[in-house]
Amino acid sequence: MKYKVLGIVIIFVAGLSILWTAEPDTLLVTETQHRKVYDIEGVTITALATTSTLGYSQIKEIGTENLGSAVNVKDLLTDLPGLRITTGGKGETDLRIRNFLRKQVKIMHNGVPISGGYFGNVDLNALPVTDIEQINIIKGPVSALYGSNTLGGIINIVTNEVPPGWSHITRFSLDRSKTCSLSYTGSRGSRNNSFNYRLERSFSSGYYLSESFEPTYHEDGGIRENTGFSRYSVGIGWNGYLASIHNLNFQAGYNYLDNKDIPSSVYEASFRRFTSWHSYNTSLRYSLPLRYNLLTETKIYTDFFDNVYEEYLDSELTNPDLISDIRNTTIGFSTTSQWTLSDRLLTKQGYKYEYSHYKRKDNAYYSDWYSGATILQEIYFQPEYDLSDLFTLTIGGNLSSFDQDKPTYNFAGSSGIFLTFPSNMRFSLAYSSNIRYPIMRELFSSSVGNTDLLPEKANKFEITGGSPFRLGSSYGYAHLALFHNSVFDLIEIRMLSDGYSRRFENIGNTYNYGTDLEMYFIPYPFWQSNISYSFIVTDSRSDYDLLRIPRNNVIFSNRFKLSDNLTIRQSSEYCDVRDDLDNFNYPQKIPSYTIHNVNILYRYSIANIKIGVDNIFDTLYYEKYGFPSKGRNYYISLELKTNKSR
Repeated sequence: MKYKVLGIVIIFVAGLSILWTAEPDTLLVTETQHRKVYDIEGVTITALATTSTLGYSQIKEIGTENLGSAVNVKDLLTDLPGLRITTGGKGETDLRIRNFLRKQVKIMHNGVPISGGYFGNVDLNALPVTDIEQINIIKGPVSALYGSNTLGGIINIVTNEVPPGWSHITRFSLDRSKTCSLSYTGSRGSRNNSFNYRLERSFSSGYYLSESFEPTYHEDGGIRENTGFSRYSVGIGWNGYLASIHNLNFQAGYNYLDNKDIPSSVYEASFRRFTSWHSYNTSLRYSLPLRYNLLTETKIYTDFFDNVYEEYLDSELTNPDLISDIRNTTIGFSTTSQWTLSDRLLTKQGYKYEYSHYKRKDNAYYSDWYSGATILQEIYFQPEYDLSDLFTLTIGGNLSSFDQDKPTYNFAGSSGIFLTFPSNMRFSLAYSSNIRYPIMRELFSSSVGNTDLLPEKANKFEITGGSPFRLGSSYGYAHLALFHNSVFDLIEIRMLSDGYSRRFENIGNTYNYGTDLEMYFIPYPFWQSNISYSFIVTDSRSDYDLLRIPRNNVIFSNRFKLSDNLTIRQSSEYCDVRDDLDNFNYPQKIPSYTIHNVNILYRYSIANIKIGVDNIFDTLYYEKYGFPSKGRNYYISLELKTNKSR
């Protein structure tokens, strides 16, 4: 029955697309270094499937209008259907995309993977928003080009390109709870060389809960307990050409948190925090066209972090019961090439090597330094063939080797069919088999680790369609994605037969299907409207239900450009009822909610001034069971931007 319904939806949308197709010159297609974008008379369309991403992908443009009160990358991703971010066990972000978990999603920065370390999780709370141009999210099937550990998709954070001449951007933001961020970005660009640098300082004492929150024994309302932080961030970059064809790009960053509190459920007493959190990363990229039709690129990257975690017996945080120090080092190398064999055929191929090592010490289970290491190697190959001006076919494969005491080998494949019509109506059919190798905790934990674990595997199918449309003098773009995911050999902690020992095991499978819909609509030249909808369910064969993921999620937003200097943005979100587990693993229901936000941006000379209100009606809602989200929040930001051309 469900497949009949999906078929009807496809036929219906295709029919509407044909009826509403815009004039061919209404929509312009341009190719950039980072992505293909579709501009409808100045409006960027950012929900499409391409041969590089393969599956459904979204591009969130980041600028003065979109930053709002954001102080970290998590804040930038809270308004995307099909993607949920809650609070993890140690205060880190708990990211879920189409019911895939955080450890199943690969996080990247300018195409370089960010290590998830011992726990396999990149904390988006710790990543600053300074100098971000856009964030690319791949939800559906993932191309073989991205390698392994892409089971749940990709999030790639892309920084701004350096403009010609000197550029200076200073930004200050402050909200109701005195969460404050101050940043500066400077750059200089010339024909053959450019460099940039950034400085950022952010801190917070926490956030206000809704006035509707009823105090519990462990949470009295007002400022949410244990949600404060203090962060410093610096970064530098250089890009240059040697002999006109040798391109070098170097990036380095450092983030430091001297305090990061960890909230707990409002129904339990738990006193924890990170007293020190360091992260260092570097990357060197070298690009060279060996021939007119052969481009090569080599990357070397490092990622290191060290954090000190403490647990306390008292709410004053004066008597630590546990002090744990975890350090992680990742060193990687990759080389890729693109070979254009003819006007219709090109191939992309490459090799990657990545070494990861961790060591851990605490005053409980690890009195001496305890360590482990893994080595990941993979090769990939993906040809793309244009069968006609309308029809493109791509097939890819990735062979990987994972070694933690002895190597294991796995193959993952991907394929896609893409149709693009002269009217810029687009359809695609994509498939990928993706894998995730066990993280270090799953392998090496002295209490629950298991070195015999198999990798998790997923088969992902997706059909997408998109078309411009016109209704009288109004026009827009609609995009629909229908997907089905089958996930095998899921890794979870399991109680052993002795009744008291536990360890990680491959214990279950899950199957889900759903849809994502994006529609951009321009009723009048000054008014842009956008509606996003996601729907997901698991079927009866699944060993696991959806947790913290709503079946239905709708986001509706409007942008009114009243003049060259004044812009008003409004957004509303509806989130359906969600299932969750409490501290004793009993099932609980998280109520549905609707929230509304508004902000005003005024541009004057070099200044951008923005004021706004999030959660206007102070709605009480929960991100997960026992974790209430922010109440009404007022904020103001000021950005000063100067550019002096050469």
